[in-house]
Amino acid sequence: MKRWTKTIKEKTANPEVRIEEEKTFLPEKEDIHKLYDSPVVLKIRHIYKKDPEIVLDEYFEIKDLLEYDKKEKHILEVEEKSKKVNFESLEEYGIYSFKKLNEKEMLKYKNKNIAKNLKKEGMKSIKELIDFIENKLIGDITVVMPVGIAFENYINRESKKINKTELDFLKDLTFQNIDRSPELQTLQILKNKGFNIKKVILFIYYPFNNITKEEVEELGLEYENELNKIYYYLKYAIQKFFGIDVEYRKIYFDTENIETSKNTLNEIWEYLDEIFKKEKEVIIDIAPGIKYIGVIMALYALFDRKSFYYKYERQFDIVKIPAFGIDWDYNYIDELNAIFKSYNNTNFEEIIDIPKELYEILNIRDNEILPFYPIGEIINSFKEKREMPFGYGERYFDLIENEDLKNYLKYGIIKKWSQMWIGDQIPETVEHSQRHSKRLMEFTVNLINTIGEEEFLKPFNEEELNREYTKNITYKDLIYFLLGVSINVHDLGHTYPIFKDRNGNKFYLDSLPSLVRDLHNELTVQLIEDYNYDVLAIENDFEGISLRKIFIDKTLEVVSSIKMICKYHRGYLGVDRESNNKKFAEIMNLDIRKLEDVFNPDDELLKRITMYLAKWLKFIDGTDVQADRVVTENYHKNRIERTKNEIIYLIDKLKSNYEINDNYYNSINIIKDKLSKHTKINNEKELIDDMKLVEKEAEKLEGYVYENIDNMNNMFELIDKIAFKARQFGHFNKHKSVSAVIPEWLEYSNKDNNKKLHIKLIKNIEVSEIDNSTLDKIKKDIIDEFNNSNLAKDINIKEVIISY
Repeated sequence: MKRWTKTIKEKTANPEVRIEEEKTFLPEKEDIHKLYDSPVVLKIRHIYKKDPEIVLDEYFEIKDLLEYDKKEKHILEVEEKSKKVNFESLEEYGIYSFKKLNEKEMLKYKNKNIAKNLKKEGMKSIKELIDFIENKLIGDITVVMPVGIAFENYINRESKKINKTELDFLKDLTFQNIDRSPELQTLQILKNKGFNIKKVILFIYYPFNNITKEEVEELGLEYENELNKIYYYLKYAIQKFFGIDVEYRKIYFDTENIETSKNTLNEIWEYLDEIFKKEKEVIIDIAPGIKYIGVIMALYALFDRKSFYYKYERQFDIVKIPAFGIDWDYNYIDELNAIFKSYNNTNFEEIIDIPKELYEILNIRDNEILPFYPIGEIINSFKEKREMPFGYGERYFDLIENEDLKNYLKYGIIKKWSQMWIGDQIPETVEHSQRHSKRLMEFTVNLINTIGEEEFLKPFNEEELNREYTKNITYKDLIYFLLGVSINVHDLGHTYPIFKDRNGNKFYLDSLPSLVRDLHNELTVQLIEDYNYDVLAIENDFEGISLRKIFIDKTLEVVSSIKMICKYHRGYLGVDRESNNKKFAEIMNLDIRKLEDVFNPDDELLKRITMYLAKWLKFIDGTDVQADRVVTENYHKNRIERTKNEIIYLIDKLKSNYEINDNYYNSINIIKDKLSKHTKINNEKELIDDMKLVEKEAEKLEGYVYENIDNMNNMFELIDKIAFKARQFGHFNKHKSVSAVIPEWLEYSNKDNNKKLHIKLIKNIEVSEIDNSTLDKIKKDIIDEFNNSNLAKDINIKEVIISY
């Protein structure tokens, strides 16, 4: 989370009191330019305790950019709050060694007296500062790199010049000589960029066994068979100069034997898979060693969306190739899918006759057939992409630690929930299926990154979040799990056509789209309760994992929580205060009591979590107004055209088959007359203006349908379809206007505890004309969703400000 904060400190007449004002802001160009000529400090503040306030400031320098006069890099501050402190001993706080400063000495260590001007000007320097501190905050890093022979050749050559053994020369090597090794130089450059390197993994290859056990032990290292000289030389130097752990992975590749290269890609990719699963943060450096190995590592990084680094020879900096959305050509793989599936360790004798596309990626080594690319992984990736072509909100999964919860959520999305939109009861709406939930998950991640997890989880203290709900699952994980499931399930009621009221009466809604829209949250609850669907995999597995296997005796409690979060995401229901109820709720005899009064589990913390998440889902759901919901511009135009023609067709069908009551005859005619004017939709703005009147008449028709809910017949079903379709034009226009909704920054000041969330609407540049009144309506809708959620009761964010 990146946040810009401005702090102003002023002395007062009372030496014990000073005025401090701290507030966040969104920097303008001139704010950045001020930094060019202003003294700066670069530090990380580690907060150890809040009462008393104990913080450790860790100061950083960047060579040739920012250097201080003082040598000390750590300054500890202890400030009394409600608790008194014995400043002679801080052992009770785990601090055993420190040097106290008197008042005069303290002046030297104020930020303004430490700060220095940057040695280089310009935006590049500011970015260098930001990148450095962000790299520091990543934590421990593992660097993976292939080894080359430059360092070994240097030692061999230079030791001969001065009649020393290679080992003696290596032991006498100084830090100034590390530029003779691409591997060591890269580590130093990465360290200078702020990375905290804790481990290096070297990819080594033939020749092996070119160093003796005695030579290795002379370097103070432990000997292992089947390793090579360059590995031991680098391990010795890395530990000597950087104090970093060193591991290896052996690649069976020999530059003098081309046969060994035929399985190298699969071998390296398997190692990298294992390393990325095991290590928390990994950097790939492809510069040293054989270029063939570097290319393979680069391909892995590109296709797995990982950044990697490369250093040019004779350069003293390193190039970062950032991760990006590069992937396999799935159209090509789709065409060849049957051919790929036919590959199953094909017999050697048959390889000549297999299709050319497959033949060209197979290698033969020692009579063994080896595919150049990992065909099995590619096919599995293709299958996943075919089911979820736009992804499933993968970044959200990083919020959850428990692997069972992650897998349940992943396979619930891929195998069940996203597939249930086949046969959607209301296909006339804007896109409301797979990508809707994905966008909500992405928005949630962006929101947390903007406001900070501490603010997002504000109502719960650290003890509550870390407490176990059930074995190996904390309440913090439960929060993200319940919200993730609800984001993906809350709208599935659109696909469930039967509604039962509280008296047991059944209503079949497959031809009543307005009722499906209005009741879809109630339908979601009834869908979850329908054992034939088992939509939450309570008993039946998602890829080997069910809700009961995870939560055991607490399963039904979790199900009830999910049902409540899904039901109460609608505006007509209040969570902890009464809401403005819709007329249909009264007609359909819905339970409109507050969630607070309805959900009463034995676990009080679960109740608080459920209520809180229902509020967040109300708000988050209301932010999904992107143009992505009309899919594409061509789709949008054809959808308008088709919806208009369908309405006219249905009106003709209605008039031809039924005697129309005067109550709604006039509304039907107005709708048809307005639509018939637009034989071809060339002027969409004119259409939208007419559609505002159409929508008013359609609302009247929906009212007539509800009034006759107990006497439903084919005529009313036709009327409802007409009314529902006629109300969609405004939605189509609304959703095509915005290409993205982005949480931008969180505004607060220590003078006022009320925070403001700033959200940016990104206009859809593919649309030539955007009516600002539409954007203003979107702004109002999102702000209303926040206010109606009553989130302000639980968190310090009291206002949402939207710009475009």
